[in-house]
Amino acid sequence: GQRDAGLAELERLTRSHRDAPEPVKARADLLLEFGRFADAAAIYRDLLQRDPHRPGVHMNLGVACMRLGRLEEAERAYRAAPEDGRDAALLMNLGTLLLKQHRYAEARPVLAEARAAGSEEPSLLNNLGVAHLALGEFESAAGQFAAALARNPQHPNAARLRGESLIRSGRVRDGLTQLRIVLERGFHPGAAAAVALALAAAPDPATRSAGEAQAIVQHLQQTTGVRFPELVEAAAAAAAAAGRYAEAAEQARESISLYEAAGQPVRASQLRERQAHYQAGQPAWLPAEPADGGVTRPPDG
Repeated sequence: GQRDAGLAELERLTRSHRDAPEPVKARADLLLEFGRFADAAAIYRDLLQRDPHRPGVHMNLGVACMRLGRLEEAERAYRAAPEDGRDAALLMNLGTLLLKQHRYAEARPVLAEARAAGSEEPSLLNNLGVAHLALGEFESAAGQFAAALARNPQHPNAARLRGESLIRSGRVRDGLTQLRIVLERGFHPGAAAAVALALAAAPDPATRSAGEAQAIVQHLQQTTGVRFPELVEAAAAAAAAAGRYAEAAEQARESISLYEAAGQPVRASQLRERQAHYQAGQPAWLPAEPADGGVTRPPDG
């Protein structure tokens, strides 16, 4: 079809102009578009051997390597791009690669640099929020997710993650409101686990509902079959809310291990503080929202 004809024409041009890099790059770009990542990567490597000062080639080699699962080579390609070629798109790709490897502390400044370079892409803002959330910087995370939602109200993840960030920052009622809207659109295990955590460990007793929290946890355990860290953390909080502190401490221990395995030591450390209360037979609540006149929080966005 047209795709094969286009490749054939580019191959003819490449043979006719062996020393001209542009037809060669155009052929590699077409191979990349058609999903022939290994072939495209081989051409990009050859082009960079001839001339390493080609930001677009570094970018596309990184993309091809990411699609091939060669994350180390992809990272090298992105980082080797000349300074004048480190645009927002390249920085976003590098930051996303670091997120995939749970290297949140490294991803955050790269993604922030991409935003400073002028990108307001919702996916970038969401990924920057993910880095903040994983590092326990909940207010900053909520702001990034709010910015993503302002640009794309239908973003598939930002609303849920903003709700979780608000809950963990102490803005429990705001977070619950956000998450209940998410759940009205369709069931999501992560959103349900965050609601259960809030209902079990809200600092305001008027917001707490140990019975509802336990019901959500049991439903998740029966339907998901996966013990992800947020669910196990919620299970610990629900057990503590029901006075089952030994069970809560054990669940917290498991959740801490899961957070550490997921490259989130800050989240693990914060949960470890609540685990100490459970071990002492005491309840432990999420942070309380500062009263007016207390610590000032930055506005969303």
